[in-house]
Amino acid sequence: MNDLIKIDGVLAMDSREIAELLYTAHSSIIRSIENELPKVGCQLKADTYQNAQNGQTYRFYHVPYRETMILVSGYSVELRARIIDRWIELERGATPAIPKTYAEALQLAADQAKEIEAKTAALAIAAPKVESFEALMRSERTMSITDAAKHFDLHPKTEVFPYLRDRDYLTRADLPTQSAIEAGYLALRETKCPDGTVRKQAVVLASQLETWRLRVVPQIKAWEAK
Repeated sequence: MNDLIKIDGVLAMDSREIAELLYTAHSSIIRSIENELPKVGCQLKADTYQNAQNGQTYRFYHVPYRETMILVSGYSVELRARIIDRWIELERGATPAIPKTYAEALQLAADQAKEIEAKTAALAIAAPKVESFEALMRSERTMSITDAAKHFDLHPKTEVFPYLRDRDYLTRADLPTQSAIEAGYLALRETKCPDGTVRKQAVVLASQLETWRLRVVPQIKAWEAK
């Protein structure tokens, strides 16, 4: 699972590892693959595996670099970096076979050119706007409420945001209230924009994820059950 494999001559990553690196339920990644990738002209063929714990069979995909970058484009800088670093690590560990014939050498060159072209296109699609170093460092210690929701396989718009507003943890402008900050559920991030204005955003600190797991997520489930 933790190795790149070649599909039609193109390296691809297991969707289960993508989910692990993004701290996201695999079912959420499967939904994104099946709902979003067809919109950009990608049709991946599902494979199956058997869960060792319950014996049930589930779908998974081998996702090429370009499609992986499209999937993670909506996640935080920190999570995108985890995916890119893992790709680099796996690619360095993949020792290509030495071609034995002229035809094999030509095929290897063609495959490498295809991979470079795919990665260049993927970066053009998924690359975020350039951030200052300070902004990057701040973002790597936080994630948006939407990313936190995905991390716990919750729907941001129908579950998490309504709950936070109902409990007065978010203002009408979706900024954290003092009670949310004091409870350790949310934090306030301020980012200076290129035009000099300051953009405020409610975020979840990496250190608050365990609090979300132990307290916030169960509270959301109980709130929904009412």
